[in-house]
Amino acid sequence: MESANAMPVLQGPVDKLRHDNLSYALDFSAQHPVQSMQSAAPREWSSKLDSIRRTYGSHMAMRLATEREFFARTRRLPGLESSKIALQTLNGTDETIEFSDYLDDAQMRPVIPKLEVHGLMEIKLGLM
Repeated sequence: MESANAMPVLQGPVDKLRHDNLSYALDFSAQHPVQSMQSAAPREWSSKLDSIRRTYGSHMAMRLATEREFFARTRRLPGLESSKIALQTLNGTDETIEFSDYLDDAQMRPVIPKLEVHGLMEIKLGLM
């Protein structure tokens, strides 16, 4: 006689492939930690804007969104690299070391022959 509250006892080996109803696809769907950090960035910005909107009003959230759009644009001539320090400061990433800081170093790339600034401007303006 077994009671309803008794702990089940293992009688033999369990064949997980035939008798287990769990989905093993869930085990393999986990994201890489870097991918999860990169996908969290847009959610952080929107939650930050919502928090600022509730605290300081909609004008401050609109101002920050406008500044972010302005700082994200490239303002230099073609061929000149920009550090985008203003955008990093606005996002709060200027004091942290991220993967892109040391894995995507421009000085470590293979040397690619670059056109001079005048040639790049001619291409941009459609003169060449």
